Formats: sequence, structure tokens, C-alpha cells
Amino acid sequence: DQEDKMLSFVLAALIGVAAARPQAVLPAGLSAAACPNYPFCGFETPADFPTPVVNGEPIAPILNTNPAQTRFYQQSQLVTAPADFPVPVINGQNVAPGLNTVPAQTAA
Repeated sequence: DQEDKMLSFVLAALIGVAAARPQAVLPAGLSAAACPNYPFCGFETPADFPTPVVNGEPIAPILNTNPAQTRFYQQSQLVTAPADFPVPVINGQNVAPGLNTVPAQTAA
């Protein structure tokens, strides 16, 4: 008895919420049958813009660069290890980077 009333109440609330949900609003004079893909009526998708070409090379859409520029940019972002620092040489021997000593001094 109590459970039947509660079930009726829940069912009525669910139907009320479903009926009150927002509906798609179309401009005046336009029906859903005439334009099922609103706002792109007459087209299946938005316009497919052509790829710009400069000096015979396509331009990347986000970076606005040609392939050679894009490749250079990507290469310059890579971390190279170890860094290409010059190694100091004293009396023909490389100096140890952290110790600032030549091998003879480091071994002693």
C-alpha cells in the first residue's frame, strides 16, 4: 500500500522531469524535418577549408609553418644529452667537468 503510493509518486516525478527537459529550439519557419543537422542546413558537416600552399609546400594548420620549418621547430625542442658544451683542455688533458681537475690530479 505505502510502496504502491511511493512507486506512483516516483513514476509521476520521473515523467514530469522527462517532459520538462529542454527541447531543441529552431528559428521561426524552420522545422526539424527540413533541417535535421541544424545549424548546418544543406551541409552534412561544417565547411572543409582548403590547405594553404606556399612555395609548393602545404602550411601546417596550427603552427602556420611549412614542413621544413615544422621539422626544425620540433628538432629544436628535443633535449640532447649530454649538452654539447666545450671541454676545457689543459696541457693536452681534458678537465673533469665537476671537479675542475685534469686526470692526473683526479687520480692522486
